[in-house]
Amino acid sequence: MVHHSTAAQVRLFLLICVFCARISTSSSARSSSSRSSASSSSSSSSSRSRSSSSGGWVGVSLGLDASSQPIDPVRAVELIKARGFSAVKLFRPDGPTFAALAGSGLEVVTAVPNDRLAEFAGNSGAALGWVDANIAPYTDKCNITGISVGNEVMGQREGANDALYSLVPAMEALHGALEARKLHGRVKVTSPQDMSFLAASYPPSAGEVQPAIRDEMAKLLAFLDRTGSHAVLNCYPFFAYLSAPQQISRDLVFFKGGSGGYSDGELFYGSMLEGMIDAAIAAFEKLGFPNVPITLGEVGWPSAGADVASLADAAEFNGALIDYLTSGRGTPKRPGVAVRAYVFEMFDEDQKDTGPGEFEKAWGVNYEDGSEKYPLNLTPGSTPTPTPTPTPTPTPTPTPTPTPSPSCDTAAESVWNAMEWACGEGQVPCGDLSAGGGCWEGQSSTTQAAVQASVAMNRYYQMASQEPGRCEFGGAAKLVSSVPAVLAGCGLESSNGNWCVAACLG
Repeated sequence: MVHHSTAAQVRLFLLICVFCARISTSSSARSSSSRSSASSSSSSSSSRSRSSSSGGWVGVSLGLDASSQPIDPVRAVELIKARGFSAVKLFRPDGPTFAALAGSGLEVVTAVPNDRLAEFAGNSGAALGWVDANIAPYTDKCNITGISVGNEVMGQREGANDALYSLVPAMEALHGALEARKLHGRVKVTSPQDMSFLAASYPPSAGEVQPAIRDEMAKLLAFLDRTGSHAVLNCYPFFAYLSAPQQISRDLVFFKGGSGGYSDGELFYGSMLEGMIDAAIAAFEKLGFPNVPITLGEVGWPSAGADVASLADAAEFNGALIDYLTSGRGTPKRPGVAVRAYVFEMFDEDQKDTGPGEFEKAWGVNYEDGSEKYPLNLTPGSTPTPTPTPTPTPTPTPTPTPTPSPSCDTAAESVWNAMEWACGEGQVPCGDLSAGGGCWEGQSSTTQAAVQASVAMNRYYQMASQEPGRCEFGGAAKLVSSVPAVLAGCGLESSNGNWCVAACLG
């Protein structure tokens, strides 16, 4: 492989924008089970960019409509769990699949297509009706955590902007519908975008949003920041490499760094994917949103159908991708902030439009019949699912065990870690905790932190349906049957008469 100069790297990242957007999204028109409907994210966190560094979070996309031999939902869920994935992304609501996912422990995200955005933007009743039909009936048993609204609406391609001005109003309407059903704490609203929203992407620090969509992107980021959701990026190094395999370093594409890497100031980039993510982060910073969390809504590699799409290529890329995600190392711009991602996709789909290439049928990590193509460095439960402790291997207990309560001074670090986890990996909305005038005002700094942490931890516990073990947080929290006086004005919710609070306050 020929390695190239900085000038060539400029061309490389321009190719990323063009091919990850135009090729992948032109192929998205091919079926409602993949990128044509709406990609998604398990949304989480407040405006904090901090996340657990114990390892990334790996989900997978599940197509429903482009296979001549669709796999039964119950078996599909079994295979997803056997592969070790933590979450599943659907491109439309589906009752039988929701039923199969009930009690599985998998997070679930579903989607709203672009052609519904104008309807929801102008009619809050329509949004409420959609939530009542597709979300509310299933949340008692199925762990639905997100709704992806539209797909790549910000993209600069033919027809992409038809829904541009309806996007954020539709998201607001759906968020309002979730609020009306008291589901907004656990079900977040987001909208996935391809990389064509960037006007510049190399070096990553030069990342900038296209001028024509800058105002709408700022509105989208403001919504995500306010509601504690994630920005979602659909990133495909495959399409850049497909376009120019002789000009682009394979080492850079396949996470090998070395001579294929490059520097941006003091930051070194050893993979194309990290550069793509950080270019988006830099662009968001320039719009005034430096801390919006990022989830990769789609990323993967096909196993056939192109010179650079072999079984070995797919195994190498997806294996390296999973190693990167589970390492928790983050990106050069956000070191230690684990990247969350959905691998595209679980099964091959033989009825996809192959206009872009035969590879469109071969994105699955499993074949169409359900058999595995190649090993993945995931074992069931090996990727961190949301658990009530910031440690990677929590041990839930069926009932709270009384222990001496530490003082909030000595427990300050564990309390902070618990709140950080709840507001990050735990997917709790925490934007209001940084505002003034809260119930913690007038307390000492350590008590104030414990009060704020209690609000976050209790939200997580209630969102988790008060499951046993969901109020541990490494010993920083405890269950109480009456709200401590210091928390009386905080409006802590409970549906079972128990509250999860900082142990030092109990």
